[in-house]
Amino acid sequence: MGRLSAKSRVYKDTTAQQLRSFHETARLGSFSAAAKSLGLANPTVWQQVRALELDFGERLLEPRGRGCRLTEAGRLLADLIGPLVSGAATLKRRFSEARAQLAPRLVLAASPRILAEDLPECAAEFHRCQPDVQLTLKELWDDQILAIVESGEADVGLLHDRGPDLVRLNPWLEFQPVYEVDITLVTPIDHPLALRRHVRPADLAGYPLLNGLRGIPDLSVTAVLDKAGVSLSEPKLVEAIFTATVCEYVRMGFGIGLIFSSSLSAPHPGLHHRVMNRHFGGTVVYQVRRKGAPPFQSAITFMDVVKERLKRVPKSSSA
Repeated sequence: MGRLSAKSRVYKDTTAQQLRSFHETARLGSFSAAAKSLGLANPTVWQQVRALELDFGERLLEPRGRGCRLTEAGRLLADLIGPLVSGAATLKRRFSEARAQLAPRLVLAASPRILAEDLPECAAEFHRCQPDVQLTLKELWDDQILAIVESGEADVGLLHDRGPDLVRLNPWLEFQPVYEVDITLVTPIDHPLALRRHVRPADLAGYPLLNGLRGIPDLSVTAVLDKAGVSLSEPKLVEAIFTATVCEYVRMGFGIGLIFSSSLSAPHPGLHHRVMNRHFGGTVVYQVRRKGAPPFQSAITFMDVVKERLKRVPKSSSA
């Protein structure tokens, strides 16, 4: 909105705490949420943000409902200070590691399928190459991964593509593609779809698809299914999320399923597998980090291992 009067600029120079308070308020959308995150009182956060506005001579936040949102000037400042605040959040830890007073540590958060199928061999190789690094792997849902990376509790996260809105999920994070995975149709071996030479998404509509809404995180895949008349929201006997659950109930004859599979994913006995990338385009696993925060060397090394182990190996498809 408008500029503030120069007469009201009675505060001292900008401080790091003022920038942190503004950053958290902008990120969380309210002074109360920022105060809780920073462990401060609401009036303290308000005063610090107000002091920042007076120092810059600009309105940085404006009311919105019960919270607030960035003004045009506030959005500009948030983009500029994001890397500074992100870097400061891990400064003490970086200093400690640089002086070798603490063993290097890497905390990585990943979604259940990625942690169960893609990372075991990667973690074992990393441990062999970097035995002094304290590696911690956390199994979390996508929204939890975003939160724990943003807060600095995890150094890096791995999650499946969420469609075109992925990079807009959180302006304080940055996303980089790491490797591709296949979208595979699993059916019983004697299922009619297994006997067909070609299968299109529309052909799935005639059979119960056992994936629950959360079982297919890539929104571009669900969009293809919706267009083909395949609904994930219709009531059914099984609404599965995990690959093992989908495959077990498909094996029992309750329906068919779509699973994500990487070059390290083991085949599931007793099931027919058909890669459907021709229709769904495959999907990508992204790493997520705090925007502006330089990655630890241990994180770079781990991601190099992941990229090498999960290189895309072309698979034949009769879809």
